[in-house]
Amino acid sequence: MLAQRMSSNAVNAHAKGDVIAYCRAVLRPGDIALDGGANVGNVTKVMAESVGERGIVYAIEPDPRCEEALLALRATFPQIRPVAVALSEVTGDGVLTQGRNSAQSSLIAECVAEPEQPVLVQRLKLDHLCPKADLVKLDLQGGEYAALKGATRLLQRCPQWVIELWPHALRQQQIGGDQFLAPFLMAGLFPHWMDDGYPHAEVDEVLRFLQEPQEPHQHVNVVFSR
Repeated sequence: MLAQRMSSNAVNAHAKGDVIAYCRAVLRPGDIALDGGANVGNVTKVMAESVGERGIVYAIEPDPRCEEALLALRATFPQIRPVAVALSEVTGDGVLTQGRNSAQSSLIAECVAEPEQPVLVQRLKLDHLCPKADLVKLDLQGGEYAALKGATRLLQRCPQWVIELWPHALRQQQIGGDQFLAPFLMAGLFPHWMDDGYPHAEVDEVLRFLQEPQEPHQHVNVVFSR
């Protein structure tokens, strides 16, 4: 069962179809949403459509190649607020390794399969960006754990998180599965698979996926909610 879910979700996660469906299902007019790792704004656009003009969508993307696309989206959806920073556990300068494709860029150089030139970017804690939110999505090419460490308050205040789980990236940083899950569990946020009905995922099952050997590209998107 886990292998089947992992295989199908890896394809869906690449297309962002499951994340988009979840955003449409849970976001309401007036909500606040954060798109961490917005890239060119595919998920950002759906978030903006869902929260409407009374809502706010923070499109957080450090790769300067994505700026034009996000600003163009904002011209249509003024509720979008592009934020050109890299989410991290600290605030200050950082080095972003750009991938051949902007979706591959990361603060974690070892996680970029086709690295190109590094660029200097600003790093920012989530807690310093937004005091509360209704939904946070993080797809940071291996930088998710560092972003969570900078989101102690927001983890308590946001009830829904969509997170990319990428075992290869955790291994590259020597981050254990239980270590990665701890910020969520301590905040009372528990995992759910992105299947029909978003069924509860046993923590042990998620840990097995994170700890057992996987292909470098293998990843899934998981919802953490309370």
